[in-house]
Amino acid sequence: MDSNYNMSFNTGFNPNAPPFSSRMTPPMLALRDAFANVDDVTAWNHCLGLRRLNNIPPMANDLADHIIVVCLDCEHWSENTDETTEIGFGTFKTQDLRPFVQSGNFGDHAENLMKQIRFYLLRTIPHSHLPKTNPNSRGVEGNRFGQARFATFTEARSILGNVFIQPIKNVASLRSQNHPIVVLGQDITHDRDNLKDKDVAFDVNGMGTVIRYIDTQVLAGEAGFWNHRNEKVGLRSLVQRLWFQHSDPHTAANDVGRTLISAFQLALINHPCKKLENVTKSMLQVADGIEAHSRATFQSLGGSAQYCWKCGSREHMIANCRATGLRCEECWSKGRFQEAGTHITLHCMWRAQEKAQARRAHHEEQRRRAGAQPRRSYRGRGQNYQGYSIIRNLPPGDFTTWYLTHANLPPSHRPPSGGRGGDGWASTGRGSWTGYGRGRGDGGGRGDGRGRGGHGRGGSSSGW
Repeated sequence: MDSNYNMSFNTGFNPNAPPFSSRMTPPMLALRDAFANVDDVTAWNHCLGLRRLNNIPPMANDLADHIIVVCLDCEHWSENTDETTEIGFGTFKTQDLRPFVQSGNFGDHAENLMKQIRFYLLRTIPHSHLPKTNPNSRGVEGNRFGQARFATFTEARSILGNVFIQPIKNVASLRSQNHPIVVLGQDITHDRDNLKDKDVAFDVNGMGTVIRYIDTQVLAGEAGFWNHRNEKVGLRSLVQRLWFQHSDPHTAANDVGRTLISAFQLALINHPCKKLENVTKSMLQVADGIEAHSRATFQSLGGSAQYCWKCGSREHMIANCRATGLRCEECWSKGRFQEAGTHITLHCMWRAQEKAQARRAHHEEQRRRAGAQPRRSYRGRGQNYQGYSIIRNLPPGDFTTWYLTHANLPPSHRPPSGGRGGDGWASTGRGSWTGYGRGRGDGGGRGDGRGRGGHGRGGSSSGW
């Protein structure tokens, strides 16, 4: 160990520094401490190879050149946010950006740099049958970055483990070291904690490689791009202000893609690659091009391209399922004999509904004991949740028909309006879907003005 470096395990003033991990090597700890004493802009500039961090201890000097950035986002079922449905992530190596940075060949709006990012979307198999309830999102059918793969929780943990623990190769002085990881995200602590505390049960900090967290909400403020001190910028608002589009939001890989693109633009906001006289493409054209490039260059890290949440096969999707003789033990035990033959137990929507209702009842009881007012729905300014999302109090036969034919299908494949609406969701505050009320939206998923459950302020689970 370098005698001139006193390892204190101090993370400095910055809350985005990860905690001490006994799995970290001394050089990794030294680099973590160096990153802890700078702001997000300075840390991000180092990750992009724009300006190297000062005061890196000699023992970590070589290691600092081999950072991998991992951007994370998780999505959950709106009816029961304990259920993780998607994990999106994008990665790039600082070393891969270096040739473009050193030559000054950034491309329009840093297009050449952003083409080095690789994007991935994992759909969790145990929850693959849970449909999107947000009418403004097509879910995984609207994914635009990389490609989706179905994975069990065990497979997801293995894939993420291989992302966060990557040995450095072909560098003699670093032969026993792993790549240091910098984790980026929009409100990143939320996704980090959800990965650990919910059903995926993946502890990012426990990998022993994470040296820093960077939050685009903080980054926007430090870069002078967002000056509302008492209000953090939402992803949609950030994207719009950077002159591209956040289409098909609340799909994990899409949110990751727009977070990364935004972070690159914030770092290079005054760079020549963004000056009007130097570019031939608009920011929107570049962003669309990154989407297409990510799909064309996708390389799977694991999981399966297909999965049927009716029969459990990885050989086809539900639209092509011809399985017979199925039996859901949950439905059978409760006398739903007809419905029991339509799916396997793992993908029982009735059981999922019961768990969601029990969770809501538990939370309301906790709120009651704490003296809080019960959650209530109200007429919001957005569209009414419903149509073909989660439909309560619907006759079992009708629900079975809906579930087997329309769950997780994009709006263009759903029945025309006129069907029965179910419970609409409302937001009682920014940042999350918090209340639910009886909705009378039409079958196309639009509120007709009579539903008492709709979007609250902003109408989006991200708060915008």
